[in-house]
Amino acid sequence: GLAIPGLIDRRSGRVLRCVGLSFLEGFAVAEAMSAAMDLPVRVMTDAQAATWGEYLACSPRPDRFVHLRLGTGVACGIVIGGQFVPLDEPRTTHAATLVVDRSATARVCACGLRGCLETVASGRALERLAIEHGPGAGRRPVSSGVSGSLADLQTAWKSAPDGAIAKAIEYMIASVRRALETLNDRFQPEIIVLGGGVVEHFPELNSRIVSSCTESLSPARLRPAVLGDSAGIIGAAHVAELPMNL
Repeated sequence: GLAIPGLIDRRSGRVLRCVGLSFLEGFAVAEAMSAAMDLPVRVMTDAQAATWGEYLACSPRPDRFVHLRLGTGVACGIVIGGQFVPLDEPRTTHAATLVVDRSATARVCACGLRGCLETVASGRALERLAIEHGPGAGRRPVSSGVSGSLADLQTAWKSAPDGAIAKAIEYMIASVRRALETLNDRFQPEIIVLGGGVVEHFPELNSRIVSSCTESLSPARLRPAVLGDSAGIIGAAHVAELPMNL
């Protein structure tokens, strides 16, 4: 089982879009890996792998399951009746479900769309926020990287609750809530799991997102991820259990 942080043509196994590893685009990675190792290889997106891992960790396993993952990028996976539900295939951009800002001033996402959740709620977006408004604005923080930027943001948020960072984080919380409500309305899941490095390294942010959703999503349905960074590895390791519609 091989997980790729991008979009995959599930029929050919070719990588359609991979913003972080663009050299993989157009490459039939499953076929090449299989030939190199003389083993069958199934390829999936990292979001699908993490979703499958978190789904397998549920007991009992729900019939309708959604996993929204806020990591370096943002993605989600849907499992209904034990099978993955493709989101807006075929496409080379983020799913329309994850577009949260349709205004003319919405930020352009790396995928080419405007207003994707990734532009405000990903590790990259928060790192950019820390550089623009955090300690030593205009330069990369000393504690560089996503986890370091999150630590800087938490400090700045607490020290200036009415400042630019606080306003940006409140907007991010509202955007995540909007995405969760859209996913809930469209797929009617029994369980929605919220995971990824952003909420794992920024626990106060996670609790604020959950509390903002109390009117539209019950706490019993909106749950934190349990597998952490291992979700994708576990999901890929259990690839043999995946239905062939992936």
